[in-house]
Amino acid sequence: MKKFKEHAQIDEAPLVMSDMDMTDALWHEVRNKIFKDKMKGRFEKHFPLLQQLAKYSGFKITKRGQEKDKTFRYDIKKWKHLKSLDKTN
Repeated sequence: MKKFKEHAQIDEAPLVMSDMDMTDALWHEVRNKIFKDKMKGRFEKHFPLLQQLAKYSGFKITKRGQEKDKTFRYDIKKWKHLKSLDKTN
């Protein structure tokens, strides 16, 4: 078990806040990291994360066929919903 002196050397203290405030704080940190890397020319390392976030939001993104520093976003088609409609008719 750690002694008190070892705990006293922590740079940041534990943080407790509401769920949505925590979400906002985390998004802010993620955005800052991506922005810093974008300015240094290392944006592409974050693209897989952005693809996952887009998928979670119901979109897909691609850089294929786009100008430099541009990304194309499009909706994910809901094929399961369409298939269920065909079965009922």
